[in-house]
Amino acid sequence: MTRLQDTNEADLPSHGRTRAAWLKHLSDVGSGHGFFERVGADHMALFVEESETLLVSFDRAERVYAETRDGMPAGFEMVVRREWSFLSILSMGDTRFRDDDLSLMFETLLDNGVFDTFKRVFFLGLGPVCGHAACCYSSAAPGARVIASRPAARVDQGAGGNTRFADASALLSGSDAATILFDSKEAGAPENFARFSGSNVVRVDLPHCGSALETMIHEDDLAPPMFRALGNNRLDAARVREILRPSKRRNGSYLMRLAEAALNAGQTRRAATIARYALDATGEQRFRTLLSLTGEPIKDAATA
Repeated sequence: MTRLQDTNEADLPSHGRTRAAWLKHLSDVGSGHGFFERVGADHMALFVEESETLLVSFDRAERVYAETRDGMPAGFEMVVRREWSFLSILSMGDTRFRDDDLSLMFETLLDNGVFDTFKRVFFLGLGPVCGHAACCYSSAAPGARVIASRPAARVDQGAGGNTRFADASALLSGSDAATILFDSKEAGAPENFARFSGSNVVRVDLPHCGSALETMIHEDDLAPPMFRALGNNRLDAARVREILRPSKRRNGSYLMRLAEAALNAGQTRRAATIARYALDATGEQRFRTLLSLTGEPIKDAATA
């Protein structure tokens, strides 16, 4: 299983810390405001106690270290902006968050009524595995609200033998509200997301986003407006699309999928229009290549 190794100073991520310094930073944040500790061999937990609103998030340690500007897990911006309390579970390697020690931790939190000490509890998981975990473990806090992007309804059991937190779609039934973001154009998506149902679940189809969905939410800091709307019972499909629209219009991966779908459908002129716009918006030369496949001339960008 992948382990966090130290980093040469010549190859530091944007937050400028070696892995050892990054882990110390998380430890300092935790010791100053809550705790930072190992959960078994393969997970870490960072807890920050601030207000009576708690956000529980799931993230990959390697992503947080290598890809974030501040070295902090998904959702930490709610501590900074809204002074929410925060519990982040970080996986080390491909754990799928299926681990007896982690399950025991949430069972203990549930049995001890820890989540009941907060007025509101939110869960966040971005990506199939993190989204799956957020849906599953939200059952430890009945009445919680959940945002999950492209969550897998089920994942392989992995090393852990505990099956209590296994079926994401079924375990959402105890939540107060859950917003599930997905891309119906992905292989297997219609069958997977059909399982997420119930009056408490809002499914938002975002065609052609794929994994760019998580990139946009992470890089463009879109979690805060989503949680604001969710807390006010206003995070419906229209609001999600409104929040994502500016990011979609400048995300190369999304625009490429959109243009390729048009081209594959024989919509040559539409594909060319998208490619011209994307070339101008992103400067990525792959759109010039795609434009050449349409046979349309390269000219000033048009609105996609």
